[in-house]
Amino acid sequence: MKPTRKQVEALYSIYHRDWANYPDRPASYLQFRREATRPISFMDGCILVQYCGMTLGIERDGYAHS
Repeated sequence: MKPTRKQVEALYSIYHRDWANYPDRPASYLQFRREATRPISFMDGCILVQYCGMTLGIERDGYAHS
């Protein structure tokens, strides 16, 4: 299962947020995207990603929530 275009756009937007000098910021967007989980089928295709110590879920429509 591949991420949707909306999920990829949301990942890009999250990567470019202010990380407030968070020491574990990925070196590049590509690395950040690779660290995100694949869409999870039992969670309706939601992607999980770590951002500033939180786990964010990105739905298939691009809606991101913690």
